[in-house]
Amino acid sequence: HLLPELFNHIRYKRALNIYYKTFAGEKLEVLMHPHLLKQYNNRWFLFGEVPTIRKSEGFHPINFPLDRIESIKASIKKYRINKEIDYKNYFEEFLGVTKEGKKSINIKFRVHKYRYKYVETKPIHLTQKKFKKCEESNDWYESSINLIPNRELYQTLLSFGPDLYVVSPNSVRDKLLQYAKSGLNNYLT
Repeated sequence: HLLPELFNHIRYKRALNIYYKTFAGEKLEVLMHPHLLKQYNNRWFLFGEVPTIRKSEGFHPINFPLDRIESIKASIKKYRINKEIDYKNYFEEFLGVTKEGKKSINIKFRVHKYRYKYVETKPIHLTQKKFKKCEESNDWYESSINLIPNRELYQTLLSFGPDLYVVSPNSVRDKLLQYAKSGLNNYLT
């Protein structure tokens, strides 16, 4: 229900007071200079600048899922025009809506022969390379993606269960192993 109103605030460059409720139930009021609306995984997000969160190294967009915004109100504060982020290219370096690093890395992975066609026709990320048969086993196909690892990437990779595993780098393998062990512990206790 907020989409049309937010679209107009972005279009007419109005700063907003956003009344937001976190998943933990904490209520926040923040001043935001809205720049963009984006949909990911059946949820809409509002991206923009929150001046109180501006970091010393510059502007980093903040996003709020619309389903947790309780209300919005136009602010009397002067709107800050975005001159730092090229949103047309911003999302190409990572999966989803959460940028958790600065540098893309090459992630090599294997998919079981019964699932690789699915991943081939519905790529994990736009940087995904064409699959090739794994030399060590006829049961696996190999590909790679080049992006910044984040929470959404780990969730996506883990969603394939035993049908996908990361070959390299070790930092991504270790993080996936940590998540898998933590999830397994929930069933062992």
